[in-house]
Amino acid sequence: MHGETPAMGKTHFRYFETGSTDPYYNLAFEEYLFDHFLQDSILMLWQNDRTVVIGRNQITQQQVNIPFIEAHRINVVRRMTGGGAVYHDLGNLNYSFITDEVGSSVSQSLEILAVPIVEALRGLGLEASVSGRNDILVSGRKVSGTAQRAAHGRILHHGTLLFDSDEEMISGALRVDEEKFRGKGVRSVKSRIRNILLFLDEAALQLSPEKRSSLPADISKFWEYLRKALNTNSDGAGTVSAEMLSSGVLSRESLSPEELPPEMLKEISRLAETKYRSYEWNFGRSPRFEFSSRRYLPGGLLECFVDVKDGRISGIRFCGDFLARRPLDEIEEKLNSVPFEWHAVRDVLNETDLRPYFGDIENEAILDTLFDAVR
Repeated sequence: MHGETPAMGKTHFRYFETGSTDPYYNLAFEEYLFDHFLQDSILMLWQNDRTVVIGRNQITQQQVNIPFIEAHRINVVRRMTGGGAVYHDLGNLNYSFITDEVGSSVSQSLEILAVPIVEALRGLGLEASVSGRNDILVSGRKVSGTAQRAAHGRILHHGTLLFDSDEEMISGALRVDEEKFRGKGVRSVKSRIRNILLFLDEAALQLSPEKRSSLPADISKFWEYLRKALNTNSDGAGTVSAEMLSSGVLSRESLSPEELPPEMLKEISRLAETKYRSYEWNFGRSPRFEFSSRRYLPGGLLECFVDVKDGRISGIRFCGDFLARRPLDEIEEKLNSVPFEWHAVRDVLNETDLRPYFGDIENEAILDTLFDAVR
């Protein structure tokens, strides 16, 4: 981390587990906490059985190897945060922080909220760090990807932790554009990622038998370690800086998960059925427009799809793996019926702070990509 980090949220985080490995239910559980627990800071630890989780603004058919996932009965679900597609299985542990907004930018917020996880990994003797737009690395290899959503003055920050995931399934289930890896010095998803367990096995060779036995040897022990590593001696008062976060986010009474009442669990099950299991949410959002263009930018892949009728925008859609924190529908609605002219579109875009929608992608880059569609 670099520079002074702004303060964040409350010290005391309430702790939840979903009690399920159903990805549709788990994402509904997470959304329910985010939308209904508006006064509390929350940590949620959870696992999905074999699943490809698509970023909110991605085109599912571009991200998933359909024959492979059908043959291996892998679930597909879209989450409510931006970023890229990831693979989950029972060798993977997911975490979600829900708290008040922190940081002055998307990248700074991602860095602040990565602190407790990075410090927990360092507590195992691993060389963990934050890198790129939204990755956590150990010794230069990716072990976690993160994403965020912002609404009602709150942040949902969640991520994966590859502990002992099936790397063959990761490679087979995901379709990754080779262009994404240019400039990163890697040739595939598999060569870029690595399981935490492999790093621990290597670290164990340098330790005494007593210290070696303290390292988590399976996902259940890692879950237990992470929960304890996030514990704090704080009395729960005041605000939390990045330095304080590194010493824990849970109060001692929070080591056991809270249980939601039956009426809330029914609402979560209903949300899972009506939204997260629906074809429309998971597959039906793929755009069909007259013109399209795409660019790989420092802030991520940006794709623009646009229909123009009588010189005005009659339909528009933005897609990609950039780190959107707010729904892009809000920007797309503003651009509908606007004259398809550089200055007119620029003026509309300049009316809004676009960072919550496009992350680190600049306004000029959005304009260039959009007008490439009809050149």
